[in-house]
Amino acid sequence: MQLNSQQQSIIAQSGSHQLIVAGPGTGKTHTLTQKILSLLQGGSLSQEIVAITFTIKAAEEMKDRIQAQTDKIPFVGTFHALAHKILKAAGADFNLLQPKQQDAILSELTPKLKQKEKKEFKRILTLAKNQILPFEEVSTFLDQDRVQNLYTQYAEKLEAENLIDFDDLLLKGLEHLKESGAHPKHLFIDEYQDINEVQYRMILTLAGPETFIYAIVDPDQSIYAFRVSNLD
Repeated sequence: MQLNSQQQSIIAQSGSHQLIVAGPGTGKTHTLTQKILSLLQGGSLSQEIVAITFTIKAAEEMKDRIQAQTDKIPFVGTFHALAHKILKAAGADFNLLQPKQQDAILSELTPKLKQKEKKEFKRILTLAKNQILPFEEVSTFLDQDRVQNLYTQYAEKLEAENLIDFDDLLLKGLEHLKESGAHPKHLFIDEYQDINEVQYRMILTLAGPETFIYAIVDPDQSIYAFRVSNLD
């Protein structure tokens, strides 16, 4: 795919942060990939580059395009993949809770919990963790004391079985990230409009004083709005 003049300008620009506003079908992924390749071909090391996408499919597509042109492969993946990599590098021992396991645990803890209530509890769980909020600040039709009691049992169950859920993966990744003090020289964030609070804090922690941030935004397309993204 040939680059247009705007895309060429984005790739040629260096030594500064970049906020790229682009809609669907404008070659965002291609431009991002070419920017990364340009840095690698210009002498940047693969470990100096981190590229965060919002889907596994987008990450695999970018990695395939990079691998087709160089053997220097930087980290390209989702926030969850990055958190998993950080935790494993730190020697953390855990198993990732799968959705069916989560449903089974909730049914075990509260056999009389209705499907509607289970769905609401999982919504509260994700909302509170993604926005780093106490449960009492999350609006719900469930009784707050019941929510807090169920969460306490849920957290104890996961700890006893050495499990963490997908939302805890980000929170624990953020904790280890703060301890590591590691900062890439170039940090790419695709679909920046979809980030939530914990992901935003991961970006702030990753970005050191000498890190250049390249954020691609499509303000009219937020596919993860239900997971609490905030354009502000």
